[in-house]
Amino acid sequence: MIWFAPAEGGTRAIWILIQGVGMFVSEQEAGGFTPLRGQGAAAPRMLSSGAFTSDGRFFGTDPDGKTIWRYQQGEWTNLAADGVIDDGSYQTVAVSPHNDQLLAFEHNGSALRSIDGGASWSTLRKTVQVGEKDPPWLRIADQNFFATSQVMFDPIVRDRLWVTAGVGLFRADVPPDARSIDWVSRSRGIEELVANDVVQSPGRAPLFAAWDFGIHVKADLDVFSSGFGPKEQMIIAAQQLALTPADPNFVATNASDTSGCCPKAAVLAGYSEDAGRTWQRFGSLPHPPGTKKDDPWRMAWGMIAVSSGNPDNIIWAPSLNRAPFYTRDRGRNWTLIHFPGEKPPFTGSHVKKHLQRKVLVADPVKDGTFYLVHSGNPDNRQLMGLWRTQDGGSSWTRLFQGEIAPKSENAAKLRAMPGRSGDLFFTSAVEGTHDSRLRRSTDGGVTWQIIPGVDQVSDVTFGKAASGNTVPTIYLAGFVHGKYGIWRSVDNAQSWSRLAVFPIGRLDRVVVLGADPDIFGRLYIGWQGSGWTYGAPAACQARPVRPFDIAQCYKVDRP
Repeated sequence: MIWFAPAEGGTRAIWILIQGVGMFVSEQEAGGFTPLRGQGAAAPRMLSSGAFTSDGRFFGTDPDGKTIWRYQQGEWTNLAADGVIDDGSYQTVAVSPHNDQLLAFEHNGSALRSIDGGASWSTLRKTVQVGEKDPPWLRIADQNFFATSQVMFDPIVRDRLWVTAGVGLFRADVPPDARSIDWVSRSRGIEELVANDVVQSPGRAPLFAAWDFGIHVKADLDVFSSGFGPKEQMIIAAQQLALTPADPNFVATNASDTSGCCPKAAVLAGYSEDAGRTWQRFGSLPHPPGTKKDDPWRMAWGMIAVSSGNPDNIIWAPSLNRAPFYTRDRGRNWTLIHFPGEKPPFTGSHVKKHLQRKVLVADPVKDGTFYLVHSGNPDNRQLMGLWRTQDGGSSWTRLFQGEIAPKSENAAKLRAMPGRSGDLFFTSAVEGTHDSRLRRSTDGGVTWQIIPGVDQVSDVTFGKAASGNTVPTIYLAGFVHGKYGIWRSVDNAQSWSRLAVFPIGRLDRVVVLGADPDIFGRLYIGWQGSGWTYGAPAACQARPVRPFDIAQCYKVDRP
């Protein structure tokens, strides 16, 4: 971390903190660095932020040490150890350029203020509200826990604070006599979520699932969603959504809390019977082998799928390689899945909750048939391969032994083409120098073929067939004949057309794709850290994207 001290005699000193070592200073702007005077035993080794006051005092936040450090007249002071402040997870500090206000914030948004150079501190209350024309669901930020990163004073507008929070950008006007900080969101146009999934049933609105902020139903793609499910709470991650042709209104999810704060709402996995507008939790939560019954997160995240013929039949494979379960009564009761030759207790195939791993799918035609690609986790290498059940999850047979593609134990996708039994696509995706060519099976996973020229595919999805065709349109994000982009095939993967390279200039990584089953060409792209983008055929003039564009017209081309 680097700071520039106030100028003295026309020269600005440069301070550098080497984390775990200490502070070093250069008295000349182009000179060498020496340890800061006063670097004794009572000095910080780790800081998350720091700032200088106008008279040259330095304040730094130390969340690991649960304190704020002050440096003045060649000496460090631990304010918590000296009893000036209470212990706390202090995250950031801000100094007003216009007066003597000094504010420090904990990670949860709690704030302290000093107007006497840190000699004494007072607590400030806080409120949080949604700014004009901002996404209405940002109201969730008005809670005791207001995830706070960097806070700084506006260098121009007097007493105005800005904060980058866990739900976006906020500002507040805090004069020295204020008793509270009233944050107002300013995230319109830069609101960004971490995409997990996107699905759409025929005749229904698309659903978008995110880390931390749940499931959004988007009847109008150009209007902010008014809320999210399954429940508006901080922080709920919907890792996957599962549909069924048996009921276009039915959606299942494995949504689970990722903050670790709320045991009573740790797992909100369940289903919707009205296309995502309202949600019900499963009637019970299984107890995977190797977990404690009193662990609220014992069955969480991972992968989920619903039988194509019966919405009551659901299979859920949780994360942390915990064993999968199936239900035949919509989650009121669950039965443990066993694989022949398994070694308990950790027999699952989803090692970490943050991975984009979706390798459990229901056959789109055959009721009770599911496919699972098992990674052969460290305890169960003998289970590696593709498994199938034809009785809703009770018994399983391995149809393909070994890896379908190399390095597929982490992020990987198994996708089933709608309306066609056993037509499967598999990618081990994303990065590395291994063989990541796109694979396809048309016999339910018994044999696999490499699709020529298609490589490093992040995801594959399917949409409405082109006019005169019966096979769904195929979309992917990846390389075709060495060229990266978003690609479409209307002839069952025989040829490909590039729809865009980096849509609207997005350089983020694609993590999920979805397509409209009713409108040909409409595609949804989910990004690793910048929400979603959608595109559709249009009569427009193609041109390069320009700064601040919110849309881009791209000429469809072929390699």
